[in-house]
Amino acid sequence: MDAVFNSDEKLRALRLANQVLEIGLQEHRTEDLSDLLSAIIRCVLDGTKLPYLGIGLARETSNDVVRAVGMHRGGEPLRRAAVGSLGDGVVGRVVASGEAVLIDDVRATEHYLDLNPGMRSELTVPLRVGETVIGAMNCESAEVGRFDSTDQALLEALATPVALAVRTNGHYRKEQRRLAQLTLLNEIGRTVTSTVDLDELLPRIVECIRLRLGYAVVCIGFVDDAQQVAELRAASSEMTIDLPIGYRQRIGVGVVGETLRRRGSLLVPDVRSRPNYVSVHPDIRSEVCCPLWVAKRIVGFLDVEATEISAFDQADQMLVETLADHISQAVQNARNLQRMQQQRQELAAMLVHDLRSPLTVIQAGTDLMALDAEESELGADSHHARTMLMACDRMKALIDGVLELHELESGEMTVAPDPTDAAQVVSSVQLGMELVATRASVQLCFDAPEALPAVVADPALLTRILENLVNNALRVTPAAGQVTLAVAEAPPSLLSDKLPGVTDRAILISVEDTGLGVPAAHRERIFDKFATLESRLGGHRRSTGVGLAFCREAVHVQGGAIWVEGAPGGGARFCVLLPAVPAPVG
Repeated sequence: MDAVFNSDEKLRALRLANQVLEIGLQEHRTEDLSDLLSAIIRCVLDGTKLPYLGIGLARETSNDVVRAVGMHRGGEPLRRAAVGSLGDGVVGRVVASGEAVLIDDVRATEHYLDLNPGMRSELTVPLRVGETVIGAMNCESAEVGRFDSTDQALLEALATPVALAVRTNGHYRKEQRRLAQLTLLNEIGRTVTSTVDLDELLPRIVECIRLRLGYAVVCIGFVDDAQQVAELRAASSEMTIDLPIGYRQRIGVGVVGETLRRRGSLLVPDVRSRPNYVSVHPDIRSEVCCPLWVAKRIVGFLDVEATEISAFDQADQMLVETLADHISQAVQNARNLQRMQQQRQELAAMLVHDLRSPLTVIQAGTDLMALDAEESELGADSHHARTMLMACDRMKALIDGVLELHELESGEMTVAPDPTDAAQVVSSVQLGMELVATRASVQLCFDAPEALPAVVADPALLTRILENLVNNALRVTPAAGQVTLAVAEAPPSLLSDKLPGVTDRAILISVEDTGLGVPAAHRERIFDKFATLESRLGGHRRSTGVGLAFCREAVHVQGGAIWVEGAPGGGARFCVLLPAVPAPVG
């Protein structure tokens, strides 16, 4: 620099270098490296007569040079994502060789890449930190022979503070990235233990990963071994992607399919270089995909994508693999729980089903005992036999309820909603339960208007619902009490509250008793299987069995709503709301 600069030029160069260092110290904590480079370039252009200045940086983990930022005097920053291999173009050759290059006429050299239209001369110097070349700084001009050795000495004097500012910013961003990764791993760890419902969990995971790490697209899918395909189950994207949830891709096809075929993670710097790449969006350029392992078996994949070439490195790949391990554990937990629940339900159904046979024998024997006692005029024995018969009836009803509830929950029960006369179904239930009501010394009433629209329901299933509700009402109603079945068209206010998706009409069926009622605190829990409630008389506990749980599932599967509320006089009023057949248009 001493041989080229005079004293005044040296002083200006030193001042400019100090300004660059100061910018590096002040701006090194910026998350966007381009903002730091823009500030440096603007400072240099303001302090010199250079017409254009650009900075290109080399990737640490690949042989790429990215031209990050360039700016013409008095213009806005030109942020380009042009990528070339080391040795390509003037900037690539300078980074590869570590030697400055001054070209009087770029048209006379075969190495020039025309990324800045209209330029004729170029000066490029390497950016070094110690012995490592991290990039290059270049000047360009539309004038042939614009640059000389003085300009070269100036850029070389500025190269060191620029390189230090870039490296300092890189260290800061690495630390911030590491902190973000640790925060993400902690958050994912808490997320995967928050629920075992995969339909709820997977969308939360992909959204969390994308927002925390700034990826363009994050996807999770599962493998169907029988059909040798991978199915997309959850996706989060900053743009509208071309593949819908449920999209199925054959193993071996695309980055995901290749990952599953080779049974290991795959990093693809440029997806367009792969002939069988399956595109989710035209802007995607790079991708990392990792398999999800459960018990030494691949069950799915985690895939992340970016809009820049070589956006991912080995550190990103390791992070995605770590995230995949967390997700695999969540999948394993969910599937284990599902398997346990299914086994428990199947075991319960099997045991309950096997109870039917001995119960039928007991019921038949008890019936004969009651008949013999009545014929022999043995009043006490006859009373005990009738009590045993009632207990057998209740046990049989409980067994039937458990089996029917299992069929509903497992989807084994066939439900065929059709236009149904709700009043006729309720009337037939009232007639069928009349004898039971008489034995309990309870009056069973029926109330319905003359004409009602048909309800959309399965008649047999609606009958079972109402029989359960009436049986429940008769059991809790004291002698000389009353149970009322009523049918009416639901008011619009009730419709909007209980069935917001139904905009036409609905039918309200109610079963009201004069028993002790259901405390407000228990009105939701009473529909749970084997829920127990404290009685207000004597403080003893009473189980609700599975009848009401069956009613809730049976109503919901028909698109309706069920609830319980207080009735006048302190009793309970169970309500079933079902959609009516839509009124004809016109």
